[in-house]
Amino acid sequence: MNRSIVSAAIVSLGLWAGSLANAGESINQTLAANPGERVDVTHVNGKVTIKGWDNDEVKVTGELSDNAEEFIFERRGSTIEITVKEKDGNWNNSKGDRLTIHLPQKTSVSYESTNGDLTLDLLEGDLNSETINGDIDLSRVTGKVRVEVINGDVDSKDITGNLKLNTVNGDVTVANLRGDSIGLETVNGDIDIEGDVGSFRATTVNGDIQLSGNTVNELELSSVNGDIDATIKLADSGRIKASSVGGDIKFRFLEQPQAKFTIDGHQGDIVNNLSDDKIKEQQYTGFQSLSFSLGDASGAVKISTIKGEVVLTK
Repeated sequence: MNRSIVSAAIVSLGLWAGSLANAGESINQTLAANPGERVDVTHVNGKVTIKGWDNDEVKVTGELSDNAEEFIFERRGSTIEITVKEKDGNWNNSKGDRLTIHLPQKTSVSYESTNGDLTLDLLEGDLNSETINGDIDLSRVTGKVRVEVINGDVDSKDITGNLKLNTVNGDVTVANLRGDSIGLETVNGDIDIEGDVGSFRATTVNGDIQLSGNTVNELELSSVNGDIDATIKLADSGRIKASSVGGDIKFRFLEQPQAKFTIDGHQGDIVNNLSDDKIKEQQYTGFQSLSFSLGDASGAVKISTIKGEVVLTK
């Protein structure tokens, strides 16, 4: 038989066999990759750890779920696909995948999972992640980050770049953040942010917002049934807009802000420790208001609350 035909048959058989998965099968596979390409990861259950490295290849190691039916690891143009398909049935009783993926640092990553956790470290590309019933743990990411989680927490640190996080029934924690455009939304979850932010927007329902940072250019915070606590420095000509329903708002300024303040409280109190300006209160309605300026008033701070307390201090 022609030797080339035999070789081709062996290669074809190897590719075909590699796509089928046995329950609990160990994985140790590698594909060549180029910086700037994309890696798509999809699985149902378990834990995936993604680590950036200096090698021009993607390597997958670990063990598949007890309910795994098919493992796909292949290139499609400039995208490398890593997919674990599950058998029909109750995969909740499975111990889940335990996979570690090494990839070039300058790679963009897409991750999707139901009932799976993701840990990612050292990425210089973009990240797009969607999970249900799973937690996300990110560190040392440089690039655009977009994460959506239902029934899970997001814990991240050393993030440099634009960041957008949405959670339902989960908390968001970000430490050592360096970004120009930050957007966070939670329902039934708290937001805790520390770092330098240029433009920052956070909205929560049934959760608290805590912000500790340095200079802020644009800040928009909104809470329903939750408190807002921010310790910041307002940039020259910076803008702050904050509102709450059924929650307190407290701003601590690291330096004297140069801004015009407009504060409204409906059935709530206003405490002003920044100036001697007096609070105006309407009789019978419980409405309080406060307007004053500090320094050159190049910035603007607008705060409103319904059934909450506003505290301004330094």
